[in-house]
Amino acid sequence: MDDLIGCCGLICSRCQVYEATQNQDEELRAAVYQRQIDWGHGDRFRELYDQEYLVEDVSCDGCPTQSPHAFWYIKNCLMRTCALGKGHPNCAHCSEYPCDILQEFFDKPHVNARETLDEIRSKLLSLNAVPDL
Repeated sequence: MDDLIGCCGLICSRCQVYEATQNQDEELRAAVYQRQIDWGHGDRFRELYDQEYLVEDVSCDGCPTQSPHAFWYIKNCLMRTCALGKGHPNCAHCSEYPCDILQEFFDKPHVNARETLDEIRSKLLSLNAVPDL
């Protein structure tokens, strides 16, 4: 199976939320939920959606899809909104790559998404296939 690449370059198919959803793994879903609660994400969820964060909210079909099963923080992702709004599967396809929003994301120490998008961008450029250049 090919990796599902998120708009920002994170690999959705390697995410435990995605994995739990695709495999209908309730044990993994519960573990991810508990980790999110321990990290304080339940409070953030309440702020955004004015409802409690439940184990059922740990559900995602990957950010580049239009599925209603998008993990809660993806629903408010500026990079996803922009890429999908422009009809791009990910940000590497955009003439503004890397934009300020994406660069700020790349600068976070835990994010290793740039390599993925740079590789895609390089392939697109070699094929002269960046649509809005």
